[in-house]
Amino acid sequence: MVQNSLDCLKCGYIDLQLVHYPKDWGTSDKNPENSDHRMRIYRVFEEYKDSGYIRSIGVSNFEGSMNFGIMLNTDLF
Repeated sequence: MVQNSLDCLKCGYIDLQLVHYPKDWGTSDKNPENSDHRMRIYRVFEEYKDSGYIRSIGVSNFEGSMNFGIMLNTDLF
């Protein structure tokens, strides 16, 4: 999937990949599965970063507590 995007962009890597929205579409903000969903997405981005497809990973529209959960479970912060 990332390789297709890189081919369309005619480049070898993505400078910054953002996790734009911190929950599953259509779920409540209070849904406990959202935390697991964020981590699954972030882990996939880490794999792409380790493979050289992505240089940096970021998040947007996250509250501080959401960032804290990622910080506790990754090596990037």
